[in-house]
Amino acid sequence: MNTFVPFGPYPGAFLHAINLQDWYPCANIANTGGFPSAEFARVAELIRTQSTVFQPSYREIDLDAAEPGIGCAFPSRRAVSSVHFAPFIRAGGKLGTGIENTVWFDEDQYTRILRFDELEKAFEKRRRSIAPNSASRLGCIWVADDSAEGYAMLNKIFEGAYILKVEIVAALRVTRADSRWVDAYAYDKSKNQIHIDAYWNGEKFPDEGESWEYLVEGRIGATDETQVQYVREHGCPPELILKKGS
Repeated sequence: MNTFVPFGPYPGAFLHAINLQDWYPCANIANTGGFPSAEFARVAELIRTQSTVFQPSYREIDLDAAEPGIGCAFPSRRAVSSVHFAPFIRAGGKLGTGIENTVWFDEDQYTRILRFDELEKAFEKRRRSIAPNSASRLGCIWVADDSAEGYAMLNKIFEGAYILKVEIVAALRVTRADSRWVDAYAYDKSKNQIHIDAYWNGEKFPDEGESWEYLVEGRIGATDETQVQYVREHGCPPELILKKGS
């Protein structure tokens, strides 16, 4: 079994890539030293408020709905944003960045989102079928081993990102999978499901080297204070940094 399901820390030293232009991870790291995944935050809020209203989970949403009903406030790489925006694009909507002087996406960007949408839906649907206890790619945080291989993997996937040394402070689920199965499926014109099954079964890709990714439905924390300070100075807008004692 490749999935860890407690409600506590997960052992090991890891790496996580963030975009210094993304306010969410930067503000949380600057102020609290870490941040939760979407699913962990959802469950924690339900426990805190003792709410009887069960908020929609990324693990159970209708993936074929015209509007999946999920947002993108939490970091889970391309997965959730693709599933969120693809129906809007298919309905003829336009996407861009910036409220003023908006820079609209070009056709290549639309094509990329739609391609990732199809890929992530295929992986999520199969997870629900053969690995229902595994962390969902739609509601997780991605981390890699704190190693040369882990750094190279993150640097390849998130070119230009800032790579933090982190620990998994608490977790509902942690699933370890070889990321190369995702690429194998993406480039397989026949879209053979064997690649997806191997991914969720935790099988090593039959090539040399290692490329393990960890899907974390939990909370991560930075372990290097110099990196936290760097995020405060270069990634977090000054107005989002909390004053001491607030």
